[in-house]
Amino acid sequence: ITIKYANTGNKPVDDVVISDSLSARLGYVEGSAQSDRPANFTTSENDVGSVVVRWELPGTLLPGQTGTVKF
Repeated sequence: ITIKYANTGNKPVDDVVISDSLSARLGYVEGSAQSDRPANFTTSENDVGSVVVRWELPGTLLPGQTGTVKF
């Protein structure tokens, strides 16, 4: 799964967090998380018996900047 993100505003944003709560039929394959910039990646259990995948992207995302995370 690839998640694309973008700062479509006209101001910088700091310390962006991207998270996805997976449905019960989906699972996370350990070690498969990737990011196109430095990120702190974590998982936690969710209410449906799967996981929440979460990337914390420290620093600033300037207007017009884009990126991807995937697993």
